[in-house]
Amino acid sequence: MKRLLCAVVAIVILSLAAFLIYDSRGLTGPVTTAAFSPPATVVDEYQVAVVQMRWDVSDYYCRETFARKVELAFEAARGAADPGLPLLIVFPEYVGTPCIFQGAEQALAEGTKLQGAIKAMVKGNLPSVLHHKIRYSVGWPQAVGLAKARIAGQTYVETFSSLAERYRYYVIAGSAVLPDFSYDNDGKLIYRVHSGELYNTCYFFGPDGKIIGTQKKVHLTELESEAGLGLTPGRLDDLKVYETPFGIIGIAVCLDAFNDEIVDKLIALGANVLVQPSANYGAWDQEQQSDWLRSSHGMVQAHPQLRLALNPMMTGPLFELEYAGQSSICVPAAEAPAPRNYSALPGVPGFLMIADSHNTEQVLYTVIHRPRQGPVVGPLDVPGYTLIECRWYDETRALLALADYGEQSKLRLVVYDMLREACTVLYEGNGSVNYGDDIIVTDEHIGVQSYKRALVFDRETLRLVSDTTWDHRDGLGRYSHDMTYLAVIREDGLYIKDVATGKASLLDGTPKALEPEEQLGHGGLTWSPDDSKVIFIPDYGRSSIGLIDVASGEKTLLSGGQDFPWPESTVELLRCWVLPGDGDILVDVLRESDNVLLRLNADHGYASHELIDEDGRETVLMAVRDGKLLYAVRGSRAEPKRLVCYDYNLEERRVLLTTDDFIVGADFAPDGTKVLCVTLLDGKHRLREVTLAPQ
Repeated sequence: MKRLLCAVVAIVILSLAAFLIYDSRGLTGPVTTAAFSPPATVVDEYQVAVVQMRWDVSDYYCRETFARKVELAFEAARGAADPGLPLLIVFPEYVGTPCIFQGAEQALAEGTKLQGAIKAMVKGNLPSVLHHKIRYSVGWPQAVGLAKARIAGQTYVETFSSLAERYRYYVIAGSAVLPDFSYDNDGKLIYRVHSGELYNTCYFFGPDGKIIGTQKKVHLTELESEAGLGLTPGRLDDLKVYETPFGIIGIAVCLDAFNDEIVDKLIALGANVLVQPSANYGAWDQEQQSDWLRSSHGMVQAHPQLRLALNPMMTGPLFELEYAGQSSICVPAAEAPAPRNYSALPGVPGFLMIADSHNTEQVLYTVIHRPRQGPVVGPLDVPGYTLIECRWYDETRALLALADYGEQSKLRLVVYDMLREACTVLYEGNGSVNYGDDIIVTDEHIGVQSYKRALVFDRETLRLVSDTTWDHRDGLGRYSHDMTYLAVIREDGLYIKDVATGKASLLDGTPKALEPEEQLGHGGLTWSPDDSKVIFIPDYGRSSIGLIDVASGEKTLLSGGQDFPWPESTVELLRCWVLPGDGDILVDVLRESDNVLLRLNADHGYASHELIDEDGRETVLMAVRDGKLLYAVRGSRAEPKRLVCYDYNLEERRVLLTTDDFIVGADFAPDGTKVLCVTLLDGKHRLREVTLAPQ
């Protein structure tokens, strides 16, 4: 019997030695949360602290020694921090794993080798180890991890939870090998083993001490797999991200941050901050450093949506095992152009901070100054697509329409959430969109209407509620603002169709004898703000404007050169709108080398017209609201571009933005206090907010 017991102990010792001696890159996975703190407002300035720790077995003698060790890092961060700004502190991978050694203090103190420490731990827990091995039919490594899971989990989780609440910090607590604990009805963690599965798990805590979420490793190393340690991988489909004041955080510990599949998934979910807790076992030589550039630093440079990456690392000896690495804070190269790098490599841009040494403790602290809107990629920056129109339709969201005018016109609709700085693709496929009249916004719906089709989505849920195509006889169509009527152009005239009944009636027979490609262009057909009138460009020469009262059928026709001045060298009318409030008409007139905007009175024509002329530069109207026009002035390629707000009642003109970027879209905020502007440079879209401060 004594020999059998010795054999069992020897097997456990060898298995656990293999459990800890490996290249410990690991983590990410799905999220199971006990309790969410209320979503925080994204801030423009915040603090980060990246903790580089050094192993010392004496820190794991008991719960108190572990808590003292972790609190030293919190104190170091507090010594540099501004109490008025939110702070995110991140710890290295496996910081909690040696908590399984609690209760073996004497062996830890006397032993210099991992084998001796494990032997003492197994002797003290043999009944529990054997129980878990038999009950769950697992190997020795899993059985020992399950036997110590309750005490290790309590020490790891409750230590970080308590410190997060005391210091009021957001905390990404590295990781520990633990089972998938469950939660009670009050959202409290239950430290109960209910299966034989162990995960390399990271916990994320809010400043109230509650668990925001967890992540489990997806891609296991060879030694972590079933043939080795027998850990269970997380699922790629269960990856989640976390909305915080710092942005949208995606966690990928060590090896998973080297994996494009993981990072691409996090970015697709909206992540713009990457956190990579790491514990690198082995020499920190030139080869290892070169390989490490593929993770946090490389991912931020390769994915413009990522604007920050934090990589805390574990260092020093765990018994005879040596861990090494340099923690870092990484940003896009343009934001940190000074050359820096790991100790054995030549400097490169993109490192905001790097630890001084690969084997000592250090806390990297900095304040991040974050622009409200920066480069927005992913769903926006798709090759071939350019933003054509944007509509800021509620407090935090804008509908963006992008077009690809290749051999076959394609349309891409995206909702951009300004709070989360994340995009949701609503539609991608055949279609086109050119101007603001194509955008549909009602109290319940948003969408777009192209030449003969309308895509309408639920405004709140973003679900597609209708995909409507016009009758084969219809050409250009435009919904009324309440979407009860559809104005359409057919070969024999302008019709009004009742959406509910489908019945169409001829409103005007003027637009006839036009070839399909010559029928009213996008913007040549629109409704007045109160849906009482339809305005259109009826003639082939495109020098006249028709205005029809829908109820009475009364028509007013204004002709260029007769009822309003026809600017010198004019080619044709492009678009026309009915201005809100006074019912005047705004007309976009194309000249040979530029265009001008005219304001016409529907009854008197030229008598009260106003001319907006930007000295031969192209002028593109983007939005109209409360007596103000928002338009872009696009000069030559070398000239700066301007976004202008023009009050047509006061005749006051303000330049809101001057930029070298190409201005492709802009709109007023729903409350009229700000403007959202979209620019394009080198294939990358950038969104900016501009405040309309009182003059």
